[in-house]
Amino acid sequence: MSQKKKKQTSPPSEIQTQGRFTRNLPWIITGVMALWLLSKAFTVPKKAFQGMDMHGFGRLPVVESGRVKPYDSLARNYLILMSERQTVIEMVEDHRGREKEVKRPAIKWLLDTLSGSPAAAKYRIFRIESLHVLQTLGLTPRHGFRYTLEEIVPRLPELIGEAIKARQKKEADKTLSPDEEQFHELGMHLQRYISLTAFIVPHIIPPVDDHDWQSLGGMLANNRDKRRVEGIMQERVMMVLREGDINKLTQTQADMLSGLRDSGMEPVNHWGSMLLAWQKNDAQGFNTSIGKYREWLRKNNVRLEEGNTQWRADKERIDQAIAKLKADGGESKNREAIKDFESERKPKPAPVVGDTGFEVSYNHIEPFATSAAMYLIGFLLICASWLFGAPVDEERIKSTGRLIFGIVCFALLLSFVGTVLGGLWADDSWGRFWGWDPKENGALMIVLWNAIILHARLGGMIQARGLALLSLGGNMITAWSWFGVNQLGKGLHSYGFTSGITFWLLVFVTSQIAFILIGSMPRKYWFTASDSSKPSTAALSMVLNRAAFNLIAFTFVVHTFGLVARIWISGYPPVTTLYSSAIFIGWGAVILGLVLERLQRSQPGIGNAIAAVGGFSTLLVAHFLAIGDGDTFTMMQAVLDTRFWLATHVTTVTLGYMATFVAGGLGMYLLFRSNRWCVGGLGVFCLLWALGGLVVRSKWGIEYPSIAVGDNLLVNPLYIFLWVGLILTAAGWYRLSQVKN
Repeated sequence: MSQKKKKQTSPPSEIQTQGRFTRNLPWIITGVMALWLLSKAFTVPKKAFQGMDMHGFGRLPVVESGRVKPYDSLARNYLILMSERQTVIEMVEDHRGREKEVKRPAIKWLLDTLSGSPAAAKYRIFRIESLHVLQTLGLTPRHGFRYTLEEIVPRLPELIGEAIKARQKKEADKTLSPDEEQFHELGMHLQRYISLTAFIVPHIIPPVDDHDWQSLGGMLANNRDKRRVEGIMQERVMMVLREGDINKLTQTQADMLSGLRDSGMEPVNHWGSMLLAWQKNDAQGFNTSIGKYREWLRKNNVRLEEGNTQWRADKERIDQAIAKLKADGGESKNREAIKDFESERKPKPAPVVGDTGFEVSYNHIEPFATSAAMYLIGFLLICASWLFGAPVDEERIKSTGRLIFGIVCFALLLSFVGTVLGGLWADDSWGRFWGWDPKENGALMIVLWNAIILHARLGGMIQARGLALLSLGGNMITAWSWFGVNQLGKGLHSYGFTSGITFWLLVFVTSQIAFILIGSMPRKYWFTASDSSKPSTAALSMVLNRAAFNLIAFTFVVHTFGLVARIWISGYPPVTTLYSSAIFIGWGAVILGLVLERLQRSQPGIGNAIAAVGGFSTLLVAHFLAIGDGDTFTMMQAVLDTRFWLATHVTTVTLGYMATFVAGGLGMYLLFRSNRWCVGGLGVFCLLWALGGLVVRSKWGIEYPSIAVGDNLLVNPLYIFLWVGLILTAAGWYRLSQVKN
């Protein structure tokens, strides 16, 4: 038989039997995602609004939360804190005289608020979910649960009274009810709004003379009683709001801005003229004032970088160290040590700051939100590939068990070393190595749990399935240590309560319990060696898995760009806050997942799933942390004081957390691929959460915390649970129908 004839008669591979479109599907999906990202990168807004250079204003420098940033970042941070989104809805009249919703950028909202424009009171920025709070303010529930200042002002006395009660109760260290928590948050958001309107914040005048960065109100005080002057400005705004006539606020702001314009201080004059021109829609005056202010910045050698902020942090650290030496043993006894600290002092630098345009572009691209969306798409591709692929056999189950064991060893080492380094950091920061703080207890629990897993396996008490089930317990303990203890609001490691995380922590923990219950079913309910998929669907499974790998690898590049950009903007490594640590853990999980996917060729999709779930889940957690913290670039004081020990501790311990989560992810993978009832069981789990949401909504009027998709779309998790539950239940039924009896 000739070679040509052999080629004709030899059976083609399964991949070759697919059409050209199917074979190229991995590259098509990645190309579409790349085009989407490029469209964001090349569409950074620069177009003038009604002839006014609004986005040029967004690039001006301002100090807030201890760092220099562009006004664009300030506007986004304030909106995130108040409404959990980075754009805002303005109610405007159409040609028929009816109100309609119009999406506006954060920088326009900030300009309208600072200038007292009539549009400022018509933005839906105050998020109110509590039905009791809505009834107190005379409001009705609406989609999105966001309300305007115009709607809140008529019942302002009631709001202020309830907010004061909640604040006093919180200061007395008493637990607040959900309604009281809502009043307290709403009161703080209203205070932020009033502080902006009264020019108490932000600090916008650079330190060209002897003063530090100043607010407009602080400059008007001119070294007099600053608090008294700012109080007067704030009271002027409050008087208008108490009267309930929101239209008077525009005239009040115009009077204040006229005073700023005629103050006799050049930078204050420019700001008064700028904001007054915006209020009156004077495009020429607004653009001219921006140009004059930029010229003043150049004339005074104020380039747009964080110079004095770091100098002040170093100065404060040195002053504290010297004061401690003087208090401990006196100046004469510690003279040499004091001289050493004095030698570290650096001369005050010029007020220089670099180009804020890069941060504006970074804000617009939103690399982490974009990465989270693409990781989720990649995970859906993997799930589809598993649905069409063959279940794992006994040998693959054992192989996965060995992999879990190795990763738990890695997690134990890093968790233990990271915990010890944390003790060194605590000793350097707080003067004690260990204090049984909730966060410290959580770290110890992780170490002990990983040790229990290894002892149980080495003692022959468990095999592959037991490793998988115990690794799910490690997921719960790690989630509690990393996020749960913050919800307690206790201890030196408490970084703030975030209500959305509490709900999703509960969902995550109950999902792990569901996995453990399903994994504990007798072996007869698992797949056997006789169960397999059809050849055509097996080929489709390979194509989908390859598409997932390409997409996740591309998303990893975007994720890395976001990390590098944060380092460039902040000047610190990505482990100095809880937010940045979450992003770093996800980044490490993606690396490990992609490496595993290349090494574990016998089990396609296992590494992809770890990478996609690790990247998406940690970026989602980071999103909730941003809602609670606002400016995610702000450094914790302990970071500024003890950078070396904190950097080594956080880097090591977060890698240990990441490895523990990866081991738990492998445990979920093993159950997902080898247990007949796992997919359908998760479907029932989601349906139960949907049913629970319907019950609590109808009986108590409580809604699950919404998820923001983009800037203006809010999704109720109840519907997510419903649709995911239906899809997984149907997929589980399909899997069971393929089982050979």
